[in-house]
Amino acid sequence: MATYNRQLKVSNIENYLSQIDKLSNPYTIVKFKFRAGNCYMKSGNKRNLMKAIDLFNDVYDILSKYRGAQDPRALNVVLFIIKCEKKLEELKDKAIKLKRKKEEDIKI
Repeated sequence: MATYNRQLKVSNIENYLSQIDKLSNPYTIVKFKFRAGNCYMKSGNKRNLMKAIDLFNDVYDILSKYRGAQDPRALNVVLFIIKCEKKLEELKDKAIKLKRKKEEDIKI
């Protein structure tokens, strides 16, 4: 029996999220969006990190609506949002340092 690669990739996320419709259970929506956000977060570039933060914010809104803001699952999503924001800050800091280094090299 053939095995298939079930790994979610950035190129497949739009099709993956298209499975969500009006009749989907909120927890199913949470599962899809959280998994897609995690995939975006692992890719690590600036644009995908912004998409991951948006998806995690959607997940947090849904979970806090149905479970409450202090629920452990909702707080876990907040931790992922913080991770993404830290990675985004690191990328911005690296870009600023590279820009300053290039400017110093040009002056010399």
